Amino acid sequence: MSTEHVSENKVIEQVSERLRSRYTTAEPAKVEAAVKAAHNNLRDSRIRDFVPIFVERHARATLDASGEQRQPHRPD
Repeated sequence: MSTEHVSENKVIEQVSERLRSRYTTAEPAKVEAAVKAAHNNLRDSRIRDFVPIFVERHARATLDASGEQRQPHRPD
């Protein structure tokens, strides 16, 4: 496994954590499934730099469409 792949997976884990903290009423498994589905949809992308951004956006859209409520963003 390349270091780029490991790094991308780590960032995707951070996306999952961030979304779980924003969608507090959603089951964690539902958030994980949305992230995994979004990531799988982009698995054949040749340019990987922006994949985590697109994964987060697509997962958020999926969760929003399912009626999940998200907490307002609060910068750390």
